[in-house]
Amino acid sequence: MATEHAHALYTLDRLVSLLDRSLAPSSSSASASSPPRDSLSRLRLATTITHAHELVNQLSSSSSTSSTSSSPGAQPPKEGPSLASYHATEQATLLTALTALSSTLKSSTLEFSSLLARDREVLSSAEAKLAASEGRMGAEGRRLEGVRRKGRGTTCATVGVLVGVAVLWVLVFLLIKVT
Repeated sequence: MATEHAHALYTLDRLVSLLDRSLAPSSSSASASSPPRDSLSRLRLATTITHAHELVNQLSSSSSTSSTSSSPGAQPPKEGPSLASYHATEQATLLTALTALSSTLKSSTLEFSSLLARDREVLSSAEAKLAASEGRMGAEGRRLEGVRRKGRGTTCATVGVLVGVAVLWVLVFLLIKVT
């Protein structure tokens, strides 16, 4: 029984720590711009995890006090039906606490799962929008490259015409002066 109890505490503590790490604030700016509904869900999940922490602490303290307590009321009787009733009471108490903790963890796990599903939807939507934007930017880049080439040709033609007009002006000037 003590080994099973210790294993249950270890497993529950691991689940709580995993949920804690999943709620840790990330360095990305996406968490700062999340909708208020997600913030409320994260707050509920954090409250549930806090409650789970308290239950784990209660279970661990109840197991340590029941095994190390020196008060006569907390120690199990040596023999007889009172020993069986003491163990039945302890098992019922532990079962109630573990049931409450497991239901709390289940609800927080389901909440976390729904948060992950919403995050996955947001990420896939953002990915699709980025892909479409990348396609449009590529097309605009090609169009602007064509405009740049035409602009370079127009500039060269304008300079050529100006040089031609200047040469003709000089020739006309010389022709007038010579004749």
